[in-house]
Amino acid sequence: MVKVIGASVAHYRRQRRPKMSAQALADACKDRGYPGLTRSVIANFETGARDSISVPEWLVLAAALEVAPLLLLFPVGRVAEIEALPDLSTTPMDAVQWAETGYLVGSQPDAPEVRPADRRGALTIADFREHGQLISRWQMLGGRRMAAQKSSDSEADGERIAAIDAERRTVAVALDAVRDRIRSLGLTPPDLRVRDVDELRLQLSREPAGEEAP
Repeated sequence: MVKVIGASVAHYRRQRRPKMSAQALADACKDRGYPGLTRSVIANFETGARDSISVPEWLVLAAALEVAPLLLLFPVGRVAEIEALPDLSTTPMDAVQWAETGYLVGSQPDAPEVRPADRRGALTIADFREHGQLISRWQMLGGRRMAAQKSSDSEADGERIAAIDAERRTVAVALDAVRDRIRSLGLTPPDLRVRDVDELRLQLSREPAGEEAP
């Protein structure tokens, strides 16, 4: 995987417009608190002369290149297959999904499957992502409600507000379920960082008292 990351670093560095030199990348890594990633070290990564890379180095390189870290590890759209594990090849996109879910199926007919020990754990990232989407939806509906309240057409806007409130109740029910699933994994749901947090808490029937003050 070190050679894959090195090739990815070279690819994204050269894709920058204007093209980013190895020295410029080293300077960007230094600005992010990692002076050890010098020009020569980066050159060794790119040529395959270095056979190891640390997690901090991988993440700092991604930040300096302004690229998602997984795209350095799994070259989506650049190669057809990678060796995700010894003797287990798969597509880069399947490898990305493995990083999120814990499930991996090799492209070889007799390749063993990789599965998470607990199926619920495969849903963790999906649950947190859904939580964020529901919070965004709640906030967007809140903005629409405020706009409707300021309108001069009281009858039409009264109906619009009622429809918005009904949709917000639906969002709250879905959010309630997601937070409950997160707790069932022994994890803590994200803070409820919304403007009308008190109203949202009233909608969340399973929300423990006093949890996650904004």
